[in-house]
Order: sequence, then C-alpha cells, then structure tokens
Amino acid sequence: MTAPVLMSNLASEEFWGRHTFDDFNAAATALRGWERTYNYERFSLALQGRTPAEKLAGVLPSAAA
Repeated sequence: MTAPVLMSNLASEEFWGRHTFDDFNAAATALRGWERTYNYERFSLALQGRTPAEKLAGVLPSAAA
C-alpha cells in the first residue's frame, strides 16, 4: 500500500464494491491507482477539503511526498 492510506470502511467498500477482477495482478494494479487518487487527488469533506496526504503533511511535515 502507498502511504498515507487513511482507509475507512466506506472507502474500502467504494473500491472493492465497484470492481471485479480476473486475477490478483489486475486487482493489485487497480488498487494502487485507486489509493493514489484517494490519498493525493480527491479531497475529503471530513478533512475540511484536504486530501489525506495534505492532512498528514500538516501533522508530519517531513511526510509530505
């Protein structure tokens, strides 16, 4: 997994509940892309409009990627 995954049950359901895969490699590749979007591109209302990466960077400045 790519850091900083702050995955809730809802986020887990959002990925796995909407996708099916023929094999492990296809699932792993898709999950990495989804994690990148979730952590670095998609804002969260629960985080006051920030991404999980932005939230983590505010707490641990050295963790910013």
